[in-house]
Amino acid sequence: MLNFIRGYGFHRPSTIIIHVRSKVNWNSTIILKTSRKLQKVLVNPVKNVYDLGSLILIAYDFPPNPRVRKAVSRLIRRSPCFKLAPSIYLYPQCNYRKYEGTLLISPNILIKSVIVLGGRVICASRLQLLSPMIAEMLIEEFKDKLKKG
Repeated sequence: MLNFIRGYGFHRPSTIIIHVRSKVNWNSTIILKTSRKLQKVLVNPVKNVYDLGSLILIAYDFPPNPRVRKAVSRLIRRSPCFKLAPSIYLYPQCNYRKYEGTLLISPNILIKSVIVLGGRVICASRLQLLSPMIAEMLIEEFKDKLKKG
């Protein structure tokens, strides 16, 4: 599953390319660029501005086990993340320490849980999404996810 991410190895690349085949009506290639600074979120549908700011990419893989898969899916349901593909998620980069003690699952908790359950994780931070059109689609999918509960 981790072979979806091109350009990510032992060194930090300047761009990460992910080929997405979503269940929803769009197939695309997502290009993420690394940046030196953290960018804030700027979303204004009236002015057609969709900038998700700095993002954290998490991709995981583990041996096929229904119990482990269910445990991870329960964690992801409580996470503020954008699903790109099976086992590939984008988190907004913010201070998750202020949400400790709540039901919100941070990327750190997800990473630690996947490792404890016997999986492998790739994580990259300070990423910028280059296409505002894809950012708009991700926001719409996230809204639909919130409406479903």
